[in-house]
Amino acid sequence: MLGRVPWRIVSGQRGPGRYPAGSGSEGQMADQEDITRFLSHPAAFGAIIDEVAHVLAGFPRSPAAGRAPDWAEAAHRILAQDAPLIAARADRGAVRRCHGDLHLRNIVLIDGEPVLYDALEFDEAMGTSDIVYDIAFLVMDLCHRGLARQACRVLEAWLLGFDGAEDDGLAILPLCLSLRAAIRAMVALQTAAARGTDGESEARGYIEEACRYLAPRAPVCIAVGGMSGTGKSVLARALTAGTGAAPGAIWLASDVLRKAGGGTVQYDRAARGAVYDRMAARARAILAAGHSVVLDATFLDPARRRQVRDVADAAGVPFAGLWLSAPPDILRDRVAGRRGDPSDADLAVLERQLAGGADAPDWGRVSAAGTPQDTLERARAALAPLVPTPA
Repeated sequence: MLGRVPWRIVSGQRGPGRYPAGSGSEGQMADQEDITRFLSHPAAFGAIIDEVAHVLAGFPRSPAAGRAPDWAEAAHRILAQDAPLIAARADRGAVRRCHGDLHLRNIVLIDGEPVLYDALEFDEAMGTSDIVYDIAFLVMDLCHRGLARQACRVLEAWLLGFDGAEDDGLAILPLCLSLRAAIRAMVALQTAAARGTDGESEARGYIEEACRYLAPRAPVCIAVGGMSGTGKSVLARALTAGTGAAPGAIWLASDVLRKAGGGTVQYDRAARGAVYDRMAARARAILAAGHSVVLDATFLDPARRRQVRDVADAAGVPFAGLWLSAPPDILRDRVAGRRGDPSDADLAVLERQLAGGADAPDWGRVSAAGTPQDTLERARAALAPLVPTPA
């Protein structure tokens, strides 16, 4: 154990002990710098674990609460592993004033755009955390509701917004997801007790999820290649949910990375190479953080296929390359019918690819001539030895 922080920050009740200067114990708002410094120590995570376990112990007749000791032991064990990274992230500024209560009920669509509201404002300490812990609430909430694919899209967009600078934070995501789920189990029992209802089923679901998050699946590296119009991006996104650690693999697409950050998009040989290099660099960081990746690009150049294989080998993770193919007329129809696609490849680009006759004999061939569901089923069959089919 890393030791207890005397400030309870889960339920808003402050336990005995010393507080940061000017904190709520004196009826005043704590200085943000003091709070950030206070919560930057990994022991702040330990305080959350201990408080959740303490509150759940107050429900001795609940089978869900009965799992709390085992969960807390496992959570402290993972925290001990993650502590150096948590501290390093705090040193570089990853502990900030965040939303604090970022779940689906605090997001509304206005003119088709998601807008966050009802941030946690009554307690600066509760609203200050590592930014991964903040986004973990939304990711956990989506997964709890059976929306793992949507959780993957949220996490990918969040990471892309940081241009890869937060990829290493994926290493603490399992712990953060687990803490968020365990807190919801605690709240379910507390709410049910206050209302005189039965919260056991809800609490059991959350505590089971909290335990599963602490035992993530091992990472894998999957690459999806082929000519324009084969449906690489559709397949790659469909493969993410449930692959590796929750919520799933991170989708890295050359077309998306090329346009990230704005600016003029270049397609010369040097610019294309830079995109592949950037994709490989992010894949290295994500795999090193224990998360899976699905890379999405044409991979027409054998050197680029070797590059991604080398990334997987260096990380010590299994690799699978899928090469999608379909008759030329089908590819032409698909490319001509594109609307709002991240790819700028047009029929002229496709014709050059067809003339080049690109192939990848070193990767598994998957027919993409049918529907996206047909392609997905074939891909999953090819990946079966590597990736269990999601339930």
